[in-house]
Amino acid sequence: MKKIKKAFKGFGDTDWKIESLAAVTILVLVAVGYMVGFGSSPLEVGVGVKGAPQQQTVNTQQTPAPQQQPQQSAPTPQAPVQTPDTDDKAEDTPSAPTEDKEETPAPSGEMSTAEIVKLFNESANKVKTDATKVVKNYEDREVQEDKLVVPSALKSLAPTLMDKFMKDDTDPIEYATKEDIAANYMVPNQTYVSQLTEADVAEATCVDNGTEYEITIKLKDETNPSAGKGVGSVFDVIEASEITDAVTFVEKFDTEYYNCVVKCRIDKASGHTVWANYITPLVLNVTVNMFGTHDASVGLSFEKDYTITY
Repeated sequence: MKKIKKAFKGFGDTDWKIESLAAVTILVLVAVGYMVGFGSSPLEVGVGVKGAPQQQTVNTQQTPAPQQQPQQSAPTPQAPVQTPDTDDKAEDTPSAPTEDKEETPAPSGEMSTAEIVKLFNESANKVKTDATKVVKNYEDREVQEDKLVVPSALKSLAPTLMDKFMKDDTDPIEYATKEDIAANYMVPNQTYVSQLTEADVAEATCVDNGTEYEITIKLKDETNPSAGKGVGSVFDVIEASEITDAVTFVEKFDTEYYNCVVKCRIDKASGHTVWANYITPLVLNVTVNMFGTHDASVGLSFEKDYTITY
């Protein structure tokens, strides 16, 4: 796996991008091995990156089928918005925020989508300017097997291969400097956390929990989003050009983002985001030109959970 990650370092520094592309690409490469008679294991295939020396061959003997993990059914597309992260989100209609001059101002009554987006943006962007510490509580990475499309010869092997790449971060990771927060919190390596607009939103709710606002925003589905726009205005996305420009054998690369949800809790007195959760389901579609043209698709889902202090 380290060799494959090294081969893909040419297009970015973010681990989840490397892991996602490497995972779906190795499926195609192993499938090619079946087709051209290399056999299933070990399979050695050179991985080329534009503008970089040819990497050493990858030997999948490093990733034999481990002890089988229990299969988990893929989440339904609506799962992210049906499962709240807290038990205190019980009110059907948000109550009017109190009129305290020290608290974050918000209109009385039910907020419009535009008002929720404005409140979210203003609070979210304070993380990179005001926060003294951000803790990534966990990051879950899941393969959605119902969206896994590979040659039939690879069907039984695919889940094991994918699991070798899609490892969860279960131990908290702390970022305690402005530089680390800017580089690792959403959106990584950008000065902003959100540039979301009302036009990007499918659904938005804001619940007044007394001392906090709890916001849930579901974005509109998008194919091949760009950084800074739409899904890419609040999530870290893989741009197709990052892949096709950097990796020689990838002929076509498409991403489909759907049911992306961001949740947060905002302290009313300070206007600071104190907790945030990002859920990003997507489908990667890859066409590889190696010993012929081969297609593969895989559904992935990422969930990142943060606690922020000031």
